[in-house]
Amino acid sequence: MNTRSYSAYARTPATPIEHTPIHDLPAYLASKKKAARLKKFHDSLAYLAILIIAYILFKIAGV
Repeated sequence: MNTRSYSAYARTPATPIEHTPIHDLPAYLASKKKAARLKKFHDSLAYLAILIIAYILFKIAGV
């Protein structure tokens, strides 16, 4: 009998587990750090965009 589990424990993780060996650890860590820094930059830009849009909407509404 085939049963399918729909529990949260059966789902795949958002970041897949890497099974390949890391041959150049400093380069690997540098690329991870660069990716994290780029994500933080994009998040900051999105936050600023939301603030600017909110400011414009408040000015239009006359608040």
